[in-house]
Amino acid sequence: MKLICVVLLCLASAVRAENAAVPAPATVSAAPATDTAATPGAQPFGSGTLHLLENYPLAPLHWGAEDWLWAGGAGAAVAVAWNNDLPLYRGLATGDARKAWLDHSMPAVSALGDGLMEMGVVAVAAELGGPRLARTSAEAEQALCVVAVYAEVFKFAAWSNRPYQDDTQHKLFYYSQPTQGMPSGHSFSAFAVAEVYGAEYGRWWTYPVACLIAYSRVYNQAHWPSDVVAGAALGVAAGVQARHQADREGAPSLRFDLAPSPSGQTPLVVAHVPF
Repeated sequence: MKLICVVLLCLASAVRAENAAVPAPATVSAAPATDTAATPGAQPFGSGTLHLLENYPLAPLHWGAEDWLWAGGAGAAVAVAWNNDLPLYRGLATGDARKAWLDHSMPAVSALGDGLMEMGVVAVAAELGGPRLARTSAEAEQALCVVAVYAEVFKFAAWSNRPYQDDTQHKLFYYSQPTQGMPSGHSFSAFAVAEVYGAEYGRWWTYPVACLIAYSRVYNQAHWPSDVVAGAALGVAAGVQARHQADREGAPSLRFDLAPSPSGQTPLVVAHVPF
């Protein structure tokens, strides 16, 4: 129940209506960097990310009426999933649900939701894309920084078991196991990225991809259904909050350059992070 309350707090505050105008986009260029100062009209990526990390758990202090509506929906979804974890898990990941083609494909789908993988893909998108994609990718990187920190915080706070460790019951504060399940970090990061890119390019395709990644975590028996629902709610909150901060304070100023690797093989992608 403690984690459910945290989901309610974070989601509700992060989806508040904002009416700020979007400032000029940040510059992301493949050309060698000569100045890492923030682009005029943009927020420095470093201090902006620290601000976002600070505001993520403190956002409930700014609740409004609309926040309670979102909080109720998120809390209800997590509660329903939690109360039905065992039958949902068995229906989605065991018995007749197991298919040979899913056994081969779902691990690859899960890999798409790995936080480090997503950070790399987002960095490449920022490097190769135009100003619009670069700006959106910088916001996505900030959201992923929030995920990287708070996924571990929430996991340690809940310390729940994973199905492959004990599939008889979803338990909280199960300290005898070496890993923690709730919330799903893959779902957390997938939905954070889906919200940031979806707001700019259409949620009709980003959210189905995130849902597929979340399903893969249940199918691969790494998470209970409530783990991925909680991760999805927290991820949407991170994505919305990153977008709203960019609206208020300017898009994050983040630039990537290509640099030769010490071994002379694959070039390195170097991030210039102004503070």
